[in-house]
Amino acid sequence: MNANYIPHWRERPEVFRWCLILSICLSCCSVAVAEELLLGQNTPGRHPEMFAPGVVSTSHQDICLTHSPLGDEVIVTQSDLAWFPFLIQVTNTRDGVLHSRIPPFAGKYRDSYPCFSPDGSRLYFNSNRPEIDGDDPVDADRLWYVDRTDDGWAEPVYLGDTVHAYRYQTSPSVTRNGTLYFHAWVEEGGELVDADIFRCTLTGGRYNKPERLGTAINTDNAEFHPYIAPDESFIVFDACDRSDGFGGNDLYISYRGEDGSWTPARNLGSAVNTEFADMRPRVTVDGQYLFFTSDRHDSRDCLEIPADIDGCRDHLNGPGNGSQDIYWVEAGLLNLQ
Repeated sequence: MNANYIPHWRERPEVFRWCLILSICLSCCSVAVAEELLLGQNTPGRHPEMFAPGVVSTSHQDICLTHSPLGDEVIVTQSDLAWFPFLIQVTNTRDGVLHSRIPPFAGKYRDSYPCFSPDGSRLYFNSNRPEIDGDDPVDADRLWYVDRTDDGWAEPVYLGDTVHAYRYQTSPSVTRNGTLYFHAWVEEGGELVDADIFRCTLTGGRYNKPERLGTAINTDNAEFHPYIAPDESFIVFDACDRSDGFGGNDLYISYRGEDGSWTPARNLGSAVNTEFADMRPRVTVDGQYLFFTSDRHDSRDCLEIPADIDGCRDHLNGPGNGSQDIYWVEAGLLNLQ
């Protein structure tokens, strides 16, 4: 298969079946789909709350989460401190039992930053896996995808060299018409000097070369981890070292006009951003909730009562210990209306 060829859904009957299921679910019971996406968690309000402590938010680096638009699972990236990331697939059964596993195509290489296509038929991610079977892992981040089948997942497909103009390209996000957004690191003299957000459009089922977004999005500082709306009407991303920042990485939003131009990116404010790193946004398929990663935590000079060994272990080995966790909040702060 040509790695740069993106088959039309009419040529993929299994993809058509998933699209049909999604359209029925969304037209008949969009609220039920949203509830399934939430893994039985109590919903937050206008203040961010940690998502699924102990399952999705753990003592590890929980660095990115994506929801299946089909409403049956989330996939989260979890990593050790040496930054070896794994894709963790969490499914929610009818009786409310959560099951976690490594997807069958993952677990060997440094796989991270998953993102479902808006119809749920495809999962994009980045990896250092070899582009040709039998080769060594690449010294880079490359963009891949896997298609959903009746039996689970197909084999991963490399997006192709046309897309990869930079050695480190990561954090894919796609629109309904297949336009691909991601961020890439720019190198000078072998050093990573800047990160900007790019997009690749589709023409005749093939991706065109990446184009850097304009100055409404990208600046002389670094921009990361874009989430693009399915209709390309807005983009949420994180950036650092801006004059309106609160510290660490902050979340920003920009809106796309009918002429294709973007409004100057707006900081989402203290309702979501903190002095810590707040980053890697995703919005649920129903547009109700914003998910993101944060290493926020409560610093303490002492505890109210001395901890015993169990209390000590719970703190050290649980979420909220200063490593990255997944948070969520109502998406009203995005002002999408």
